Amino acid sequence: QPWVKDRSLYELKSSAPGNLWITLNFSKFYGLFDMLLTAEIKTDGILTFTRSEPGESYSYDGKILLTDKSTFRFYNKDFSPVTGSIDFVKGNSTLDITAEYTGPHKVSGSADETIKIKLTITGTISEPELAMDLYRKNGQEFVKDLRTDEQVRADVLSYLATGTLAGDQQ
Repeated sequence: QPWVKDRSLYELKSSAPGNLWITLNFSKFYGLFDMLLTAEIKTDGILTFTRSEPGESYSYDGKILLTDKSTFRFYNKDFSPVTGSIDFVKGNSTLDITAEYTGPHKVSGSADETIKIKLTITGTISEPELAMDLYRKNGQEFVKDLRTDEQVRADVLSYLATGTLAGDQQ
């Protein structure tokens, strides 16, 4: 127990037009994979930091937007662009973040192709949820891989670790 009880009350209102950086490490919440968001943020309106009763926990209210200078590191790859927001309501956070990685994929017996991996991070800061999508470049457009989530996840993780898709091994 602290020798001085914090009885301070707060209501701090702020905004950030940009050039404010945060780093959020999701790795400890998702196991073995390196998951690190480095984001330039700006507020969408006012961000309020409040504690209305002595000794109670503080809370945040407001919305933080990620700028196009943000990156997301996953499985030792830097994903960019990163877009989205973190929404705070009474101290609870809601994530809505999308990160993209584009790279070459060697296809045996034919020309190499370009693939795009799209990660969508939702949930909360303490319990993030990660969804993965895989796209293959067809001419000028990327076409989404419509196989099952498990097949896409296996290909994405294999590609990030080895540069080849799990389906290449079959």
